[in-house]
Amino acid sequence: MSLATVAGYLALLNNRYTDAATLFAVHARQVPNVRFAKVSALNLVLGCFTHGLLMSAFGMREEARDSFSTGLEAVKPVVAAQNLFENVWVIGDLINVMAAARQCFIALVRLKLRPFDPAQPVIDPGQQIDTGLLKGPLRAILNAGHAPLLAAHLAACGGR
Repeated sequence: MSLATVAGYLALLNNRYTDAATLFAVHARQVPNVRFAKVSALNLVLGCFTHGLLMSAFGMREEARDSFSTGLEAVKPVVAAQNLFENVWVIGDLINVMAAARQCFIALVRLKLRPFDPAQPVIDPGQQIDTGLLKGPLRAILNAGHAPLLAAHLAACGGR
């Protein structure tokens, strides 16, 4: 999984969006396997998030919804696989997983991939997709001017 993550980010650095999407798609397929390993699976959720953004930028709404939803649903098996009393880093890792899952949820709402009743708010009206809240290099890649297609898509939907 780490290899797919690193290769996905390298593809983004080189504006190879299709390659990046293929590599980050691996993450969503591995979510069902997280129950077999005691890992935080942060890369799985980050991969689902990044794949969802790419699919949304490509106009592939169903695929984007599936990726963001998988990233959000990954929280359940990730938490279930952990021993919270093993060490303090487990809880820290889970906090990072939850932050990434939260961004998946915000993306579902902001990109209008999830139906919701405006009378029943599901997120704060000012909440936007914020890659700066994620652990990992995505924000730095975008800030450095790499992956301009993805940066432009985020900006167009009010994200950063």
